[in-house]
Amino acid sequence: MGWWPVTCLLLCRDALERVDWSDEAFFFYNEDIDLSWRLQKAGCKLACATRIHVRHHEGSVLLARKHHPRAVGMVRLGVRIEVAWRSAQVRRRLTSGRQPSPREQALLSVAADVMS
Repeated sequence: MGWWPVTCLLLCRDALERVDWSDEAFFFYNEDIDLSWRLQKAGCKLACATRIHVRHHEGSVLLARKHHPRAVGMVRLGVRIEVAWRSAQVRRRLTSGRQPSPREQALLSVAADVMS
């Protein structure tokens, strides 16, 4: 699994109730831009957090479940291996007394949930 330049949109339910969730005229591209414009017109404030990294592991599992149901176990295993490997790297660096970055702290905080 690698890193791809994708976005993650976090919204409050209250904000979505102010505008229609999606315009069906936008099927795949620019629906996020259209939604952003409509949210701004409705008085919502938008922010872009460019230093935050999001991993869409659950999306991989859902995609496997839909198209390759017998592979779901292997996908989950791959996710667990990646999280275990990355968290072990962070823990190794922490033993040298280095403070974890916010990204590393987030990884360690969810690693137990992913591993269960």
